[in-house]
Amino acid sequence: MKIIIIGKNGLLGGALIRHAVSLNLCEGQDFVSLDLPDFDVTSRRFVLETLNEIQPKVIVNASGVTMIDWLEKKSNTARTIHVQGTANLREAAKRNDALLVQISCAEVFGKVQSSEFRVQSHQDHSELCTLCSELDTPEPVSVYAKTKLDGERAASEAPRHLIVRTGPLFGRSHQDNNKVGGHGSSHLVETLLRSLRRPEKMSVVNDLWASYTWVDDLAGAIFALIERNCTGLYHVANAGMATPLDIAREISNQTGIRKEYTPISATDYGFVAPRARCTVLDTAKYAAVEGVPKLPDWPTALDAYLVSRNVM
Repeated sequence: MKIIIIGKNGLLGGALIRHAVSLNLCEGQDFVSLDLPDFDVTSRRFVLETLNEIQPKVIVNASGVTMIDWLEKKSNTARTIHVQGTANLREAAKRNDALLVQISCAEVFGKVQSSEFRVQSHQDHSELCTLCSELDTPEPVSVYAKTKLDGERAASEAPRHLIVRTGPLFGRSHQDNNKVGGHGSSHLVETLLRSLRRPEKMSVVNDLWASYTWVDDLAGAIFALIERNCTGLYHVANAGMATPLDIAREISNQTGIRKEYTPISATDYGFVAPRARCTVLDTAKYAAVEGVPKLPDWPTALDAYLVSRNVM
């Protein structure tokens, strides 16, 4: 079974490659990884010609742009990549009778669920944050989220499709594998780790709850779903809910490096694109699949990542 991984240079793409190698799959023979500048998912002709030549049985679309604020003013770019790119892969999947695996995001649930959040002190707001299940109706509020949802809809028109929604990711990309130190990726955890080396206080948002997820855990789960011929929509993420401030404090606790953080609201932080306050995923459907790996809670996953990064 030949697998194509689209978006090899991203966080998830790199993790998918690492997991494929751990399964003793051979690149070029068992799987092929593609990305810019050699592969442009937005070019229909190029996508169809390339994939028809490879004749994959599984196409994993881990491509996309996650710069949410930047995309808010680049709606055409977002739509071209997330929707047209997916439509091109859908057509290739149809022609090759392949399974299309579409990676989406929890941000498609954009409705603010409660007005009672507070950031004056660190509180447990879990009772105010309803988990989002596969049966809930998405209500995206940003350009990024709207185009990711439309990408899901495009993928769902493939005869065989698997749509995986997940939370904000942390980990290392395929490009990082070729760097000294191997951790140049830009995401919340890396931003917070860099802040540990600076003496000044850092303001961190404390009223946005999400399902933070280590890409290595997610990659293993995706392969497990593929191996079990699962189709349809699944939510996959590390267990538990956290705000960025929770992540910051856990990093400080796990590394033993004391750092002062100032809680701040998302409104005061000044995001360009609107954000939902709670995008925590209900992963019960995934957990009910027989034989799939159980994903640990986010503090355990964060600890594993920090160990792999030689921070601990």
